[in-house]
Amino acid sequence: MVTPDDLRAAFQAVLAGTADALAISRVRRVVADGDPLLLYVHLGHRETAVERLLEALVRLDPTAARLAVVAGMHLRLAPSLIAAWARLGEGSLPKKKQ
Repeated sequence: MVTPDDLRAAFQAVLAGTADALAISRVRRVVADGDPLLLYVHLGHRETAVERLLEALVRLDPTAARLAVVAGMHLRLAPSLIAAWARLGEGSLPKKKQ
């Protein structure tokens, strides 16, 4: 069971760019499984904090780009940010077979 303190520590590590695989996994799970509004609440109801967290997550783990894009769209964040996250993750997506 992940406690709120565990989540806070994971969020802080991702934001600082020092997250280990466990912290990245916890943040990915919150973004993927939970309502993205949970991020908003956990980060003090600050939209910019959510934006920074999602961008930091994608920079640490480009495979999380799709999750960040979906969360950003759900929270109606700036389209330019969402597009930037998609570009950051482009190299991590599997190539389409022809």
